[in-house]
Amino acid sequence: MFIPVKDAEFTVRGTPIQRGRQGELLHNICDKSRVERITPYELRHTAISQQIEAGHNLTQVADWAGTSVKMIQQHYRHKLKEISIIPPVDMTQTKNG
Repeated sequence: MFIPVKDAEFTVRGTPIQRGRQGELLHNICDKSRVERITPYELRHTAISQQIEAGHNLTQVADWAGTSVKMIQQHYRHKLKEISIIPPVDMTQTKNG
């Protein structure tokens, strides 16, 4: 289902949607599209996860998401392991080789 921009209440000039209204607007879009409601956090988490899975540079992902590489590494460690960005620790290797 196509949702006209005026029904979704996005600003015409591209100005940010008021922070307190983001969830409400997202729920309206979901309801009009007849899909399960999601929160802005879920949408953000999915977008970041998909960018990591697509192999994008963590600096680019962090910049796009408005956060730090450290936060990405801490909160998305499971995704990084899945795609082998963080290799498992080899416990058989000693410090001296």
